[in-house]
Amino acid sequence: MKIQFMLKSLKFALVLVCFLVVSSSCSDDTDIFNTTDQLSAKSSNEQILAKKPAQTLITVVTTDCINDCIEIGEESGATSTTGNYTLKKNAAVYISNTATHVVFRFSSTEDIMQVHIDGDEIFCGDGTPMTTASFSYLIPIGNFEESWEGCDLKSFTVLVNRNNCDGNGNGNEVTLDASHILVPVCVCDDESFSVVATNDNLDLLFTYDGEIALSDAIVEFTFPQVMNLELNGDGKYEAPDGKLYSVNNPTNQTVFTWVGDIACINEEAETFEFSHTQDCSAGNANDGEAVIWTDMKVNGVSVKNGMPPIKYLLCPVN
Repeated sequence: MKIQFMLKSLKFALVLVCFLVVSSSCSDDTDIFNTTDQLSAKSSNEQILAKKPAQTLITVVTTDCINDCIEIGEESGATSTTGNYTLKKNAAVYISNTATHVVFRFSSTEDIMQVHIDGDEIFCGDGTPMTTASFSYLIPIGNFEESWEGCDLKSFTVLVNRNNCDGNGNGNEVTLDASHILVPVCVCDDESFSVVATNDNLDLLFTYDGEIALSDAIVEFTFPQVMNLELNGDGKYEAPDGKLYSVNNPTNQTVFTWVGDIACINEEAETFEFSHTQDCSAGNANDGEAVIWTDMKVNGVSVKNGMPPIKYLLCPVN
């Protein structure tokens, strides 16, 4: 995993250097006006700008292809590229990715009547402007690890026209040299569950990661024959590892529930730590045993994989 992370970091650094070189090379183009120049420009400068095809001003990368990943059906953060028609009028394209597509969205201070991506017309309003709040355009990129990898750089030339489908120049269109670094798909390991029992099976350390990553998972532990534990002011049990659990009954605590995120990678498995005292006075604990633990459920489904109950075996025999 460390080697894979180092390779991915090196790849990201090389992509970023290439991206910066391309961006800096554009700064020598006399048709491009940087943000500082525009903020300090006079009205005469605005007229000069209006006579030239507007170009890309700045690209801001807001995704992290090394530390972030997306699940199937999710969408990455977006890369924003903005350009001006004239000094005070601009358009922007926002590029993100799913597991199989690059996604384009747009915003503009003026009505958008036409859009080209790499020379292909993808929108023409024919008199009706784009509804930017709901419009999106997808370009397929194939399957992850077959056609593309995390940190691959995708570059596009996007032309946004605010006048009509045939108009161009004189402040009517803006060309955006846009890029997006692809955020990879999360690759999950097989579901895993384990428990380590010490101190005569009274101290328990559970480890679990899911088949898929889970957000706000409801995790329940069943402890049938244990003494009640001290609860905090909110009526919750604070475990030795700091996790907070609600209990089914403050005076007869048998089910402890934690809510939180569960990873799907073995190295990022969640741990759950408990320290109990046996209840040898329970009705059916007169056989020298107290059943400490019987089950762990995640979102209502048992994940113990057939593991037998964990018992304390030193209760008095009546």
